[in-house]
Amino acid sequence: MLLASHVPLPLARRTWWVLVTALLLAAPAAHAGAADKADALCEVRFREPLRPRAGKLLRVPRAPEGTTGTTIQLLPGAALQAVPEALAAFQAAADEWETLLNDPVTVQIDCDLEAMGALGPLGYAASQALLVPYDELRDALIADASAEELSLIQRLPTAAQVTYIHPRANMPTSDLVASQGNLKALGYTGFTDPDTLIRFNSDFTWDYDPSNGITPGTIDFRGVALHEIGHGLGFISGVDSADSRISNNSTNSVSAWVMDLFRLRPGDGATDFTRTPRVLTSGSFEPIQVFFDGRIEILMSTARGGDGRQASHLKDDRQLGFDLGVMDPTATRGFVKDLSPAELRIFGLIGWDMNTPQAARPGAAGADRRLTHTSSEE
Repeated sequence: MLLASHVPLPLARRTWWVLVTALLLAAPAAHAGAADKADALCEVRFREPLRPRAGKLLRVPRAPEGTTGTTIQLLPGAALQAVPEALAAFQAAADEWETLLNDPVTVQIDCDLEAMGALGPLGYAASQALLVPYDELRDALIADASAEELSLIQRLPTAAQVTYIHPRANMPTSDLVASQGNLKALGYTGFTDPDTLIRFNSDFTWDYDPSNGITPGTIDFRGVALHEIGHGLGFISGVDSADSRISNNSTNSVSAWVMDLFRLRPGDGATDFTRTPRVLTSGSFEPIQVFFDGRIEILMSTARGGDGRQASHLKDDRQLGFDLGVMDPTATRGFVKDLSPAELRIFGLIGWDMNTPQAARPGAAGADRRLTHTSSEE
């Protein structure tokens, strides 16, 4: 969709952020000693997404795919700059994302270290987020889809067709929510603020170089950076907001994020991807929730009121007994975290142009991921 005006987007209140990784935990390895047994938790601090001023959110022509690739620009704070090995590990994670993403955009990350206590979170990411009319964002996804993705993306429901499984007291809005970084991938422009804010807990013991393995008792810094950047790119679910509404007895409305267009009950996607309701409630009401990618179902966490893990993550490997990828809500001490092919498929479907599949990269995780397979309509 091409609009005549290329006026930059002035946001009404640019200081609002959306915290999207409030349950990234430090999980012990199976062989860990007593000192490694504690989980690190963080409270949910979601804020409502912004609504742009009328007519100011634009999609514009971009350079052809592959002409420049994606740039992940780090804006490090003083504390991070004071630990060169941490900054180098963060840059390594950014570089890895750059090898995987092919959109000609720059994603800016305000990053730093922060003392949060030994029982605090490993880190958190907070992203600029915007409400966009449903059909407009659906059209953007269709226009952005690769030839392989198009058969599924075209079957996304329209605004008139979409239905949700949602808390009775919380009606879904008619808009979708997307992170600013995700909107850039879909061709939107005019942003001036950093796309994501990421903070790491300086009170944890980190391993900054995974090339020789992760030292027992330490956490893979680069792997957690991959995770946090992933949230900034759009790995976020409105189920967390719905869960918060339920726990607070709130009657406020809820909004689906881009990822939630693929968040279904098991089996429903292969039956009727267009007409099946999207899940927009916690695991206390819908205990099994999956991301349907047109071929397989990928198990998702179901929020604090469900399985206890924030819904903006894959299912926890500690609950499954096996690992699904870097967007797992927990990090195991002494183990390397890496992206899986299933995760890259998710990022492709929400609007990112992907380079060589992860499975083709030496040492990549995920070649034998055990997911719930389904038949496909494609």
